[in-house]
Amino acid sequence: MVLNIMTMKRQKITALILAAGKGTRMGGGNKPKVLYDLAGRPMLQHILDTLWSLSLGSYAIVLDDSWAQFLPLLEQYKDIRVCHQKKRNGTGGAVAACASLFKGVPGISYAEGDLVRGKTITEGESLLVCYGDTPLLDSSLLQNFIDYHEHSSSDLTVLGMHHPRPAGYGRLLLSADKSELLRIVEEKDATEEERRIHICNSGIILAKTNLIFELLRLIKNNNSQNEYYLTDVISLAEGRASVRAYITKNWEILTGVNTQEQLKEAEKIFASRLFV
Repeated sequence: MVLNIMTMKRQKITALILAAGKGTRMGGGNKPKVLYDLAGRPMLQHILDTLWSLSLGSYAIVLDDSWAQFLPLLEQYKDIRVCHQKKRNGTGGAVAACASLFKGVPGISYAEGDLVRGKTITEGESLLVCYGDTPLLDSSLLQNFIDYHEHSSSDLTVLGMHHPRPAGYGRLLLSADKSELLRIVEEKDATEEERRIHICNSGIILAKTNLIFELLRLIKNNNSQNEYYLTDVISLAEGRASVRAYITKNWEILTGVNTQEQLKEAEKIFASRLFV
């Protein structure tokens, strides 16, 4: 019975993969970052296969104007929906651009986007936001994360990690008893004290769909990048929802790939798995 209940809950989760990042730092011209190969397959394909193994209710991907370059890969995933993000203005803007993905969710003023492949989702009660440039992510960690979210009756849960080298990551600010996540501060906006925190943001969020879009309407771009940060929904949720963090020590599998150097490091980690 418990298994059936958990299966039913997973069927109401929509996985949304943010994959509109440019490959500028990869040094490959106009080639999208997530289409660079890791172990002979595009990085995006690794995360798609991981998510597919969880048998969630629906899947969607956010792409920018280069989305036609993804069509050969997406032919292998007939059921995945595609959202076109027309304006690049941060991770919050990327998710907000997908309002048309869900029935009854109005558009958000600072975001421009269309559902360009697939039908509107009517049963997406929860939204799992992932990133196409984290190819080492495995299904067991995601399953544990989803289970924690459900068992803790959280409205919004962030996947965090203890990282020995936190530079470059957003930091998670927890309550004194560590039972609640208060906010996430991006490193560029963090104080010196906050930068010494080793509990970092992986970027992965699981939340009630209506809550996410309600909070996205409230975020501002008054930060050093003039972007709409998805992470700002955490502090805005205070008083509106229960917000928690699931923390893992397995930070390596959450490593993001933005440069050729990081891609080589990911290749080493991937290869080491094959001999465990």
